[in-house]
This record gives sequence, C-alpha cells and structure tokens, in this order.
Amino acid sequence: MGWFANVVSAANEFVGKAARVAVSAAQVAWVAVKKTAAKVVTWVANHGETTVAKAKDLWKTARPYVEKATAWLHAAGVAHPLIKKVAILVDGLLALEKSPVLQWVDRAVSWVIVIAKRLNEAMEKGEQVVLTPEERVQAEAHQQSFRDAGGSFSGEHAQAFSVAGMINDMVLAQDRISTLVRTGEVVDVDHFLRLRAAQKLLEEANHRFLAAGADAEPGADDIFLVRIAADLVKADPALSADDAQALDALLVARHGRGLLPYAFEELLPAWHMRREQLEVRWAAQNKSVTRDQVLLRRLESDKSISADGRLADEEQAMLDELRISVPVDRQAFVDLGAEKLALAHYLHAAEGFLQVLEKSAEALEEAGMGYLIDTGNKVGELIIQGAEQGKSWAQFTTEEQDLIIDFANIFEEECRQRVDRLIEVTA
Repeated sequence: MGWFANVVSAANEFVGKAARVAVSAAQVAWVAVKKTAAKVVTWVANHGETTVAKAKDLWKTARPYVEKATAWLHAAGVAHPLIKKVAILVDGLLALEKSPVLQWVDRAVSWVIVIAKRLNEAMEKGEQVVLTPEERVQAEAHQQSFRDAGGSFSGEHAQAFSVAGMINDMVLAQDRISTLVRTGEVVDVDHFLRLRAAQKLLEEANHRFLAAGADAEPGADDIFLVRIAADLVKADPALSADDAQALDALLVARHGRGLLPYAFEELLPAWHMRREQLEVRWAAQNKSVTRDQVLLRRLESDKSISADGRLADEEQAMLDELRISVPVDRQAFVDLGAEKLALAHYLHAAEGFLQVLEKSAEALEEAGMGYLIDTGNKVGELIIQGAEQGKSWAQFTTEEQDLIIDFANIFEEECRQRVDRLIEVTA
C-alpha cells in the first residue's frame, strides 16, 4: 500500500501548503474539510471492500470498461511519430566511443531499437507488441539498466538515453496492463486504482506525443509519466514520496487538480457499473420472489380450502420447497436492495469529497458550497468510522443514514456527469 500512502502524502502536502497561507477563518475551515476528504478517500481505497463493494465484484463489472481504456495502445493504425524519432536519437548513443557505461547498456539500447520497430509495425496494423515471458524478463532487466545508468550522460546523449528507456518502459507497461486485462485478476481496490492510474498516465503521455508530431522530442515531464506508469503496474509497485510530490505538482499544473482525485475518481465508473449490475439483479429477483410468493400463497390457500386439507403429492412437495426457499430468497432480495441503495449513496457522496479535493477554498466559496464545511466533516467522519469498524450500511443509525443520503443527493447529478465523461473517454 506504499504507493497510495505517498499519493495521500502528496495531497496532504498540497493541503498543508494551503493551510500555511490561509488567512481567514473560512480558509482554515476549508483546510480541515480537505483533510477529512483526503482521509475519506484513503479509507475507502484501503478498506472499501467492507463498506462499499468487494474488489472481485468491481473487477468483474469494470473489466470491459478497463479493456476499452487500453484500445488506444493498439488502435492508432499509423506509424507513431515518437517511434520515428527513436532510431535517430539512439544512433548518437551507439556512435559514442565505447565506455564501460555504454558497454554495460549497449544491449539495452540495441533492444530498444528492435522493440521500437516492432512497436511501430504493430501500431501500423492496429495491434500491439506482445512480449513472450523471456522477452518480459529481458525488458525488465534492461529497465533496471536504464535506471542505473540514467545519470551517466549529458546533453543530447542524456535525452537520447531517456527516450530509449522510456520506450522500454512504455512497452513493458502496455504489456503488463494488457496481460492483466486479458487474464489477470484485481486483488484489491488499491490494485484497481494503480491499474487505472497507469492507463491514464500512459494515455496522457501518448496524446502529447501524437500532438507534438514527428519533429518534436519527448519532454522530461512526459518521459516521467511513462516511467511512473511502468512502475505502478510492476508486481511490486513503487511510487516514492518524491515522485508522488512531483507527479502531484505536474497534474495540478496541467489539470488544476492533484494526484489523489486524479487516481481516486476511477472508482466512480466502477461503482456505477456495479450499481447498474445490481439494478439488473434486483429487477430479476423482484420478479422471481414475487412469483414464488404468489405461488406459495395460492398453494397455502388451496390446501386450506381442500375438502381433506391435503394437496396432491406434487403440489405438496412444491409447497414444502417454497416454505423454505421464499423466506430465504426474500431476505436475499431485501439485502440486495439495501446494497444497491448503499452503493448509490457512497457513489454520490464520493463525488462531493472529490470536489472538495479538486477545488480551491475560494472556488468552493464562490460556488456557494460553504455548507460542506460542517456537513462534509460529519459525513466524512461517519464513512471513516464505518470503514474502521467494518460497518455495513444497515449498521448506521437512521439519523446517520439520513445525513449521508442528504449529502449524497446534492452531488448525484454531478456524479453522473463525471461518470459519463470518464466512460466516454475510454469508449
């Protein structure tokens, strides 16, 4: 969980800076709400399986959505401008006088030339590079070589070396993501958030490469994004505190919001699709439970009015079975309805906390959202308490449920808009 801890640390550092410059009571109050919001999304990410939805259920529902998000990796259908640049850049490296460092990384650079050509050919066909297990091991070894020797060059050679390492990172990250989507399982909410964060970072870098064209060289920021994406989908994921701070600052500069909401918002489409799935199940169970209840009452009535108080053997067997199954099925139906409603409330409440994290205190005040100072803290504390104690929705008091529902209802429409936007981006 170290990577997400550093995500939260970066968010808290950003909030801390705001606290140090806060000059009014309102600004100080907003800092407290933002800290609560950060804690809420952290608890949900860490312990959401007890309060919101199990990771395995989320993955079953969200896998098609995540799979669509990988489409850009192999749907270009044309040569990628970045790939055209690689051969030119690494030629300068290979032309250097042989040095101990260069000899050490010579195989890594040569590997990148080969893999870049394969990547280019694959993208022209609308496909992607699929690494064999042996190639994956080789790419991982070269990745470490690029990282270890990163400070051994300067000037244009340093740029060429960075780009070569980035190509290796990109292919590795794409391969790991595609393998997971095709055959793997998401083990927890943290794993899901890492996967989606990696996809988004790769896609952002790729769009900038495409927009820049063949003559532009990749910038340090986008090389950094690809490196972070590759690290997030490792078997042993890593995101150092320094990298988390740098990524948070980059996202704030580009998008006006930090890393925590950038990563956490990806749970909302997954929850939304899980909720839709529950709606379908609830509708089906509603029909079946109602049908069985009607049948049970009819058989009970037929038996009570029969001359001998008996039913035919077949009908009696059906009655005996329904007497056992209907109460069980009815309770399952009630529980499913409660789960469906609770998920909707958590989903919409999450939108509120995301907005608290994304917007400045001034923007929140201008939007007339001052009520969040008090309500947001109370609802946040309830959700955290629920996560800490493993509370189900039914275990909250009626007053506590009403408080969460009222808060959630405020953000229902904006939540729907966010979910639609996120799903549309991956379509």
